[in-house]
Amino acid sequence: MEFFQKAKVVRLRSYHDKYMLADENQENVFQDRNGCYNNAKWEVEIIENSNFIRLKSCYGKYLTASNMPFILRGTGKKCLPKLCLLG
Repeated sequence: MEFFQKAKVVRLRSYHDKYMLADENQENVFQDRNGCYNNAKWEVEIIENSNFIRLKSCYGKYLTASNMPFILRGTGKKCLPKLCLLG
């Protein structure tokens, strides 16, 4: 959590050296080896009085987990950028 206290923007890289990018359709994410694109940057928002963060894409949507499988019969779950309305 201390890492995110100083970070304004992060790029998420997997152990396969691929970056998570927000898709232009604003509904999906994908992986690419090139993390230099603007949609590879995720803005860090720290939730006050908690140990939670939100990651916002360049399209203004937040990264969320879903219950949909990432790969058919796989154990991983799909991540999706979603518009989060607060208030």
